[in-house]
Amino acid sequence: QQRARRAILIEIRRLLADLAVALRYEAAPGKALAMVAARDNAGLAHRRLRAFMAGRQTEPEKVLARLADDLRSPELQRLVRRMGAARRGGLAFERALSLALDEVVEESEAAADAEIESAPEKLNLPMVVALMTPALILLVFPVGFYILAQLARI
Repeated sequence: QQRARRAILIEIRRLLADLAVALRYEAAPGKALAMVAARDNAGLAHRRLRAFMAGRQTEPEKVLARLADDLRSPELQRLVRRMGAARRGGLAFERALSLALDEVVEESEAAADAEIESAPEKLNLPMVVALMTPALILLVFPVGFYILAQLARI
């Protein structure tokens, strides 16, 4: 479940980054979204966006809302809310996108940090087995050899 969530988060991060780049070329969010959807990218978020853009609905806010619901992404839902604020005049769309991208980056970094911190716990038993086995062999072999030598004399 965590891996699937992290994979979707990475896909959303790529999608938002592509959208940010597309906004540099196209001033209108709808055209930038169409530009991202037209890219030949095999990611899940890009494929779903392409499918939604192929439908009748091409208004960027509604397309991203459908994508957020489809991917069950709170990050995209926050972007949609910010887009609504941008439309009402409270925030520029580029700024809303930048904030959403920053949130996704922070969340993915936090998830990566948590996984890195849990790695030593997962490696304890294999490390003990890998390190103790040669030590036990080195300790037991001479004693065992000595015992066999003494038994051979009898």
